[in-house]
Amino acid sequence: MYRIVIISTFLFIICFGGKAQNLSSKLITLKADSATLGSILTRLSDEFAVQLFYSPSKIPVNKKVSVHVSEVTLPAILEVICSQAQIGYKLEKNQVILSPSGKIKPEGIFTISGFVSDSITGERLIGANIIIHNLTAGTVTNAFGFYSFTLAEGSYKLRCSFIGYQAIETTIDVSGNQKMSFKLKPEAISLKEISLHVKLNNRVNSTRPGQEELPLALMRKSAALLGEIDIVQYLKMLPGVQPFTDGPYGLYVRGSTPQQTSFVLDDAPMFNMYHISGWFSTINPDVIKDVQIYKSHLPAKLGGSISSIVDIRLRDGNNQRFVVTGGIGTITSRLTVEGPISKGKASFLVSARRSYIDKLARLFLKNEDTDLKNIYFYDLNTKLNYSLDLSNKLYLSFYKGRDILDDKEGTIWGNTLLSFRWNRIFSNRLFSNLTATFSNYKHAMSGSNNDKPYFLSTTMRSYSLKYDFTYYARSNNKINFGLSSTYQEMTPIKGERSNTLQLNVLDSAVVAKRFIHGIYSEADIQLASRFNVNLGLRISAINNTAPGKSSILLYPEPMATLRYNILENLSAKAGYSHNSQYHHGARMYDIFIPFERYIFANETLKPQYAAHFSTGLFFNPGQKSIEISVESYMSRMQNQYRLIPNDELLLGQGYEESAISGKTNAYGIECSIRKTTGRFTGIINYTWSRVTTTETNVNNGKQYNPYYDRRHNLTINAALELSKRINISASWIYMSGNPFSLPLAKYQIDERTFPFFDNNNMYNKRMPDYHRLDVGVNFILGNSKHFKHSLSLMLYNAYAKRNPIFYYYRDLINGDPDKPLAGTKYSDRRFNMLEYYIFQFVPSFTYEFKFE
Repeated sequence: MYRIVIISTFLFIICFGGKAQNLSSKLITLKADSATLGSILTRLSDEFAVQLFYSPSKIPVNKKVSVHVSEVTLPAILEVICSQAQIGYKLEKNQVILSPSGKIKPEGIFTISGFVSDSITGERLIGANIIIHNLTAGTVTNAFGFYSFTLAEGSYKLRCSFIGYQAIETTIDVSGNQKMSFKLKPEAISLKEISLHVKLNNRVNSTRPGQEELPLALMRKSAALLGEIDIVQYLKMLPGVQPFTDGPYGLYVRGSTPQQTSFVLDDAPMFNMYHISGWFSTINPDVIKDVQIYKSHLPAKLGGSISSIVDIRLRDGNNQRFVVTGGIGTITSRLTVEGPISKGKASFLVSARRSYIDKLARLFLKNEDTDLKNIYFYDLNTKLNYSLDLSNKLYLSFYKGRDILDDKEGTIWGNTLLSFRWNRIFSNRLFSNLTATFSNYKHAMSGSNNDKPYFLSTTMRSYSLKYDFTYYARSNNKINFGLSSTYQEMTPIKGERSNTLQLNVLDSAVVAKRFIHGIYSEADIQLASRFNVNLGLRISAINNTAPGKSSILLYPEPMATLRYNILENLSAKAGYSHNSQYHHGARMYDIFIPFERYIFANETLKPQYAAHFSTGLFFNPGQKSIEISVESYMSRMQNQYRLIPNDELLLGQGYEESAISGKTNAYGIECSIRKTTGRFTGIINYTWSRVTTTETNVNNGKQYNPYYDRRHNLTINAALELSKRINISASWIYMSGNPFSLPLAKYQIDERTFPFFDNNNMYNKRMPDYHRLDVGVNFILGNSKHFKHSLSLMLYNAYAKRNPIFYYYRDLINGDPDKPLAGTKYSDRRFNMLEYYIFQFVPSFTYEFKFE
């Protein structure tokens, strides 16, 4: 059995922007008595940044070697080591290649595998490219920075690259299985782009359509609401993804609702991703390493969502040096501390963020009675990782966040997540990831009615264990397979009794429990030099447990995607998938004071399912920093239940009878142009879409366009580096108006006027088109080796466009909607439709810093 296979690191020089030092002139001091050859080579790689290539099957890595040298050149120390181990070496450019003294007998096909990481922070890089020029072929690293491919015996020119890093090219002689781990040096280090880099050309070469990678570098350059750079708000700028309106709540992905998109944080499910009802995400942008959104065609290992999944990976923490980063913004401050526990082997990352809306309100609005004095949120991220050896690595991630909208008479919600992962390389072809997660989401409301207090709360918990494997076949085909088991429970509404809320039903309510077991397999197969197919199948077994009865139902989820490379930089793709979702969601009350309810699918409210179809063209022209794509999609979604927000739903009793069942059809075209590198960067996304819904007892059973249907969605986002110290950015967003229901009549009760809506004439009008311009400028105040800081000034909705969120209806007394009707003398009374909007010309700032 192979032990650790190979060590491969790369020499980069301390001087920023300088050239690499010649290995032959490097002076090294090393002392070791009767140490194994493998351990000495590891020290050369880790302590002295020597780049080594060798095959452990050909080199006696367990042979004892003694070395006592001081301030000698690398060739001198190699002579000492190689003479004792009876092996040979050669220096080729800035690389050391070790070989056995005898001739190697050809063995046919061999495997090259390893990791790609940042040479400064030690972060493993997701999606780095490893290209074999001789074959015009290659691979990319997985979510843990690991790659593997097979080659016949011979000499090959290999290139490892990643956007924002200096590429490495080397020539390798393949005569056995080898481990080659690359350490890439960043081309530039700036405060805004710490370890967050856009990856290039992956969409052209990946097999799965509908997969988008969030361009983190572009996101960090963009103007943002209140200066808060946020992944959810930037996800809304991607093609096929749109907001409902200004700011609050959720992603509407390819004709779906927010309850049909799932979020995963380091493999742990997050049931609510939003701070302040959706204006900001719960994840501090300083700790994010990679964000992938899968639209329609989900990986087989990620099930349980009908529409899309957002897969978020957190940074591991710098394993080479201690670093402190942070920011002070208009409404929040954040601080991140990271560093090595054992240099090169273990590291930690701790990040905290808190808003101070409440503090500012109490400072500047001392004499005013406002709810702003009791509104704030916070979140905390912690991550530890430890490398047992080159084949085993452990990760532990923790997250806790809370939103408080008045802790006395308001609502509180938040998530707690824990994720433990164990990466193991069983061989140079078999990679595994064992994951155990815990997720807890709690939502509570409190208040008083007739001077009698009440308190309502609900909790959803999830415990999960899964084991994922990736097998790299000899023909460079890849097979993912694994199994999982999840236990979930949802508590009924708990609360104190009151005269207005009949909470006595809680005495007989039970905790909803279920198990979800899954098994999956997915193969990425190269059928020909230009033709790839991805086939997957996930089978889920749902076991809903209840007193006196239990049932197990099986739900298969097949998936197939195809890619044909018309040219080296032009590919066509097509895909089909069948997705299932085993819960329903409802949003109680309004968009500002939400109260989330999750409902497990059962025999009455059956699981949702959908059939998705898509095609696309992906092009990377001669300028490699530009990517152009066009995708079309069509989705058929069934078992769509609209849960009416009433007391029955709130208390979890008898809500099935009022549920409105239906089906939804969605189709559209998504176009994208991106430029990801250079002084000028930007992205243009356009989506044409249509959504139709058919529901029982609504619009006489005929199709209608729901409130989130928009025909056109255009986003233009650009950034320009004016100089080394000044960057400017601008974003323009346009969306055609969404449907709303116009009342057909009005009626009066106790002199008050109310609108009358006809259930058979819903969503019969459209709101005005939405558009806004956001602009920003970033000043780099200092960029020294140990301290960097910058100041960003931003304008959200720069030309002050009033974009209504919704309409409401009031009696206007002498033109005043707030004047009471009773006891008021008036000369004019009119019943009007009024628009409600939130943001109009919002200035903000953010100051960021970094110590290392």
